[in-house]
Amino acid sequence: MLSSSFLKGIIDEEQSNREGNIFIPTFLFWALDRVIRIARVGWNHFRSSSSGVKAYAEVLDDEVVRLTLRRKISWIAGQNFLISVPAVSNIPVEAHPFTVANISGDRRLSGFTTEPTAGESDMVFFLKAKGGFTKKLMAVVTKKKGENGGEVQLPIYLDGPYGTPPDVNTHSKVILIAGE
Repeated sequence: MLSSSFLKGIIDEEQSNREGNIFIPTFLFWALDRVIRIARVGWNHFRSSSSGVKAYAEVLDDEVVRLTLRRKISWIAGQNFLISVPAVSNIPVEAHPFTVANISGDRRLSGFTTEPTAGESDMVFFLKAKGGFTKKLMAVVTKKKGENGGEVQLPIYLDGPYGTPPDVNTHSKVILIAGE
């Protein structure tokens, strides 16, 4: 919506002049969004956990990286987070959406060997290296594993959770379809 308003103001200069400058309100909405997002990321991390803002990264096979983060955050199945990895991203605010692979409080998929402290949960993400960000992440984790000879920890910035999955308990029959 913001980008379409911005483009409308640039393309239709005559209409923009009649209605006033649409660039300023659009920019203010964008700037407010950025401030709120930075505040959320700060809140998620600087109150974070005993592990700081690091994530344990492990290459599971030629295509999949498992990221395990320990945070004082709760989430429900189906929610997603925006993940930024400064070691991989071209710009510091580049974030990509990924869905959590476990439920809050479940440690079965965790890459950490230590128990979380009170209020913390291990978040697990499985990222398939297809191209772009995920392929660069796979390369960075593989390189650091070779240098360190084992455990790889990366700084991770997290924003979320986002989304509310539908409540399927209200229906007697549910059909779920998944694909790649």
